[in-house]
Amino acid sequence: MLSTTTSNQERVLLISPQQHNSSDKSEFIQKLTEQLDKNQFPYSKKSITITEEDGTEKRELFDIEKSNNFYQKALAEYNQLNINKAISLLTTIQHNAQYYSHRPNVIKLMAKTYRLKGLAYLYLSDKKQAKQQFLTSITLQPDFLPSKQQWPPEHRLEFLDILSSYKNDITGSLTVTTAPSSASVFLDGRFLGSGSSTYDAITQGNHLLLITAIGYKPFFALIDTKGGSRLNQISAYLEPLSAKETDQQLKKLFFNTIDNKTAATALKQLAELKNVDRVIFYQNRDDKNITLSRYSVKDDKLMTNILTVDAAVATSVNWLMKNSVAATTDSLA
Repeated sequence: MLSTTTSNQERVLLISPQQHNSSDKSEFIQKLTEQLDKNQFPYSKKSITITEEDGTEKRELFDIEKSNNFYQKALAEYNQLNINKAISLLTTIQHNAQYYSHRPNVIKLMAKTYRLKGLAYLYLSDKKQAKQQFLTSITLQPDFLPSKQQWPPEHRLEFLDILSSYKNDITGSLTVTTAPSSASVFLDGRFLGSGSSTYDAITQGNHLLLITAIGYKPFFALIDTKGGSRLNQISAYLEPLSAKETDQQLKKLFFNTIDNKTAATALKQLAELKNVDRVIFYQNRDDKNITLSRYSVKDDKLMTNILTVDAAVATSVNWLMKNSVAATTDSLA
């Protein structure tokens, strides 16, 4: 149960990942708590301990590998002129891989999936559907050119005409409204930004929109944007995950190598999810040092250092007491 706090208390979230079957080394927490109490720093504390489990990342990779196998089967069906079977397999890939569409290898898979599906529809003389599939593949991989050796001449010309039209289109804008407000927005695998915003220079045609946030189910949509300086709009209200599902989500994130931008976004989303002012993320690096990351909602800034336990405690105390909610409240009294 979360404790009720007064308005001048700093709300602090402590996150500690640890390896499977390892003992929890709480020296950092004990010393940090002692120092904050000694300085009579008014705060409320929430904690998350993330324990790594075998197979968390493997399950996700298996889904991607499964989609790659489906593509090879679809290609074989297409080459044998079993067009409807090929389209069915390709549709399955599009459904299974969509929630991983922030990964570069998945974007490449999705691009060739849409291209092959476009070729299948051309074989069925459905040029309207073929154009939609080709346009989506072009937005995902705009530098692709069909091979003269592998593509039938008439199909290659059809694709190149669509590609030429795409490159000559005037771009428009896309306004995305998200809840939660710190959600990450990806378009065709490219990170656009966080939260509700308007993004310019969006090419006309179909795009893969993926919106993610810690503690929520991903939102995916295939959107059709208009060019000619038009404003396109979409709203995404993400559905909350269960506590167990959120825990699995955190394991996937924090037990993989992530860059500072991704880490900052993750801690910002956690701060919103847990309704706190500050987040401290610490992880044992070796017997002497820990990796210490600090995120402040007020400053919207991430700082990371490798420090000894004592140095990490001193750094955390100084950071928490500087410009804190409590300090601001006291100065206004």
